[in-house]
Amino acid sequence: MIKVIILLVILSFTSVKSNSADWVNTSGNSTQVGDVLELVSDFSTTARSEIELDVIPGNTYTLYGKIKNSVDGLKTYIGVNNGTENIERYRDKTSSRDIAPIQFIAQGNTIIVYGSLWKQQGEGFGSISEVTLGQPILTLQASGDTGGTGGTGNCEGTYTLCDDFDNASVDTSKWYILRKQWGGNNANGGVVEDNVSVSDGNLNLVGLGDYYNGSVKGINKDGSIRADGKKTGGGIATKDYLGSGIYEVRMKALPNFGAVSTIWTFHYQAFYPNDQEYIDNNGTGTYWASNHEIDIEIPGRPAAAHGNFSFDYLLANVWQGERESEYDVNYINSGDNADGLFHDYKFIWHTGGNGETPRVEFYRDGQYLFTEIDYVPTKKGRLWLAVWFANGWAGDANFDSDVMVVDYFRFTAFNEPNDNDEAEHFPCDGLIGCE
Repeated sequence: MIKVIILLVILSFTSVKSNSADWVNTSGNSTQVGDVLELVSDFSTTARSEIELDVIPGNTYTLYGKIKNSVDGLKTYIGVNNGTENIERYRDKTSSRDIAPIQFIAQGNTIIVYGSLWKQQGEGFGSISEVTLGQPILTLQASGDTGGTGGTGNCEGTYTLCDDFDNASVDTSKWYILRKQWGGNNANGGVVEDNVSVSDGNLNLVGLGDYYNGSVKGINKDGSIRADGKKTGGGIATKDYLGSGIYEVRMKALPNFGAVSTIWTFHYQAFYPNDQEYIDNNGTGTYWASNHEIDIEIPGRPAAAHGNFSFDYLLANVWQGERESEYDVNYINSGDNADGLFHDYKFIWHTGGNGETPRVEFYRDGQYLFTEIDYVPTKKGRLWLAVWFANGWAGDANFDSDVMVVDYFRFTAFNEPNDNDEAEHFPCDGLIGCE
């Protein structure tokens, strides 16, 4: 007999009432010692246990937890049966990771939370820990600065724009939610609103990998709906256009290859052969693009070649246009960006004037990384936060779903003389509610 053990540690369930203090074994053999549940299964039987919880119909809940396995390749699941459907997450790696939060609207008076490890897998065990069902997010009020787990003190001070994500939903006075596809030849499902949520003082941007088979659907470049949700992410963008200043984001990157956790400014214009800007910039082809942009992208790699992808690296980029002579990509060894911890990412953008030279300085956790002095943008842009799927330059998306978690965003403006406030040509492209 091949014995497979799952350990489920239930730390707390808030704002719901458990019908029983004990987990109920539904297949295989199980024992519970204190708050640890052990499920044992042979090769022909799936290990599964569950607990029934009281909920309030119509309220929105979010389930959290961590999953890991003793060997790579095993699939350990946590899920919710909401009466009409199962919503679940799994992990097949040995490292412990937070699941992408499971958000749902209660359909009845009870739900079933379950953990399982499928039959017909190799020998080993999986574990699920820190399983919590947060209080209804429609009435959630976070309190206290807990350093990346729902703090409200991160916006204390003088900031031009700051969001601690401590509301019940995305603050639409500050942000647009994205519904857009980019990355070339419809190579991914874009970013959609279904993958954006706020809970417990954090912004959750979910990425759906190649193994995803759920109900969320991606979009194509023309906005048409795709057949599935594979390689589909989520994101937001500021309503305001921001220029020179200090940009700070505290976040956990999505810890799987294929998906890119990104912080960037963006301003875009397209000029055509009869336009003076096209002529002045030696435009070729049907148009010339003015693409003023600053990026931090995770994962990175040690060189330009599309290989050796690593979460120890990030990309620090600056753009003035789309041609190779108009942008610079920098490959920065920053330290592990997928260790399950929050990290502080910052860039300081000087457009120039008043004694300042144009440059962009990049930092992580307060440590200086790099200064870019070429192709420094000058045009004010929106600040975007998103997880999206690269076309071959961030590795393969060999996962189901995971999440980029943002604790806060802060911006302090310099208002330097070289800040350029030109209007974008497509200011509402992909921004829900923008007119």
